[in-house]
Amino acid sequence: MMNEVAVTAIGMKTMCYIRDRWRAYFDLTPVRYRKRFRARVVQGFRLSHVETYVSRQRMRYAAIFVRDTWPDWTTYEGVTLLQHRSEFYRHLRAGYRLGVKGVTE
Repeated sequence: MMNEVAVTAIGMKTMCYIRDRWRAYFDLTPVRYRKRFRARVVQGFRLSHVETYVSRQRMRYAAIFVRDTWPDWTTYEGVTLLQHRSEFYRHLRAGYRLGVKGVTE
């Protein structure tokens, strides 16, 4: 059985929808996103989808984390385009493949 993610905005608060195998968040500041990210990874979740967007003139994140069996993975964020290219090709040479990408100017 597949879980569906249904997100509804109530006011301007960050929302989290919890199921046994996934967590969904939106309207996260960069600091709150990093905290949620670290906490979910420790609990055995992996980032399945991320969106970055601007809301109220500030960068925000929406993310879905899934608990499942995954191959080895790694992540990086907050880098310039030049740094991204360097990291991307370094990971590619090490055998990694792109799974999730989010870009905001």
